[in-house]
Amino acid sequence: MKESYKISSFDLKLACMEYYRFNKGYVAVDECNSCDVIADNGKEIIEVEVKISKYDLLNGEKKKADKHFQYATAANRKLYMIPNRYYFCVPSNLSTLAIEYAKELNPSYGVIEFDYIAFMKMNPHGKFNQHDKFLKVVKRTKLLHTNYNLKFQKAIIKRCSTKVISLMQEKFRSSL
Repeated sequence: MKESYKISSFDLKLACMEYYRFNKGYVAVDECNSCDVIADNGKEIIEVEVKISKYDLLNGEKKKADKHFQYATAANRKLYMIPNRYYFCVPSNLSTLAIEYAKELNPSYGVIEFDYIAFMKMNPHGKFNQHDKFLKVVKRTKLLHTNYNLKFQKAIIKRCSTKVISLMQEKFRSSL
């Protein structure tokens, strides 16, 4: 890893996907239905929104007021693409702010902290690749609703297969 390496949303997304896939046994994918990370265990769907700056956390979510209104009233809505649980994943320097903001936005939201300082100490040369080891739930989520959505599951499956195909195409192109 280069000296100038900066933690990015990629690191947090990878950590969340590794955690849900390898530690929990869920299907996990990024960038599905405008969600940073989605995890599905066949009984519930979890959305993780990754934020790496204070500006992104506070101002980015203000632009999603309609989404958060739908999530807050999920029990009374047609549940097309509303996850059962919702987390913010933030670097450790934002965790206190994220907890307060999550409580304000929706008390059911949770917060996952990515300890980027420990990550950088353990990974100065890019050899340690288990990002999930640096995650910690600092505010547990509560259920937004109890229904499992098969349409959402289908969208997740499609995204997973699309991702695999694009990776295979990339590998094929690089072999030419």
